[in-house]
Amino acid sequence: MTDEKLCPDCGRPGGFAQGECATYASCVAATRVECDTLTITRLRAENARLSEEVARLKAERQWIPVGERMPPTGLNVLVPGGLAFFDGIDWRTMTGDASGRRIQWEVTHWMPQPKDPL
Repeated sequence: MTDEKLCPDCGRPGGFAQGECATYASCVAATRVECDTLTITRLRAENARLSEEVARLKAERQWIPVGERMPPTGLNVLVPGGLAFFDGIDWRTMTGDASGRRIQWEVTHWMPQPKDPL
């Protein structure tokens, strides 16, 4: 059995430090390329996942023109100026009773309420 040093990158005999292993530079370069390729692949996958999440969140939090679509009747939604619901005829704000108070301004846009944090 020999006490020959092995390159930590490739496992070939030659040494541990630059200059001691004849293949050190190529071993380091190959290791970096492999690592960089794996890193790039992982980062691309993460970027694609995050891009999909951003698109989903943007769509969820987009103001919807009332001329394009109305919310389901009775569902509380955000409108410019606060929280309201559409009763099928008028926009109403929440009050102590289920009928609500009619909004006195023109509602042009609405968006779903964000989910509760808990």
